[in-house]
Amino acid sequence: MVMKLISRSESDTFEIGRKIGAALSGGEKLLLIGDLGAGKTVMARGIAKGAGSNDEVSSPTYVIEKIYRGRIQIRHIDLYRIEKREIYSLDLDACKPNKSIFCLDSFVDHNFTLISYLFL
Repeated sequence: MVMKLISRSESDTFEIGRKIGAALSGGEKLLLIGDLGAGKTVMARGIAKGAGSNDEVSSPTYVIEKIYRGRIQIRHIDLYRIEKREIYSLDLDACKPNKSIFCLDSFVDHNFTLISYLFL
C-alpha cells in the first residue's frame, strides 16, 4: 500500500509516525523516501515510539542499521549506502511476526532495483 501524508511541522511528522508505529503488528516493511532534512528521522522517532520503544532514535547513516526494541523490534536501515550485493547480508526476508523492518532511502533513483526487490 502506498500512503501519502502531508505534515506541516516536526510535531505533525512525529505524530503521524507514532500513529503508524501503533498500528504495526510485526512483519511490515516500510519505506520512507525524502531528501536530506525532509524529516525521515523524526518520522522514525514517531514510529519507534508508537511501536513501544523508549530507545533514542537517530539516523543510521554511518552505521547502516540500528535496532530499537519495544512492543515489536524495529530495524532502522539506511538503504542509500547499501549496494545491491550487500542486501542479502541484512537478511530482510527473516522478518518474523514479532518484528518490523523499517527502511529509509534518501534518493529513490540510487537503489531502485534494490527497492524493487524489497517491495514489489
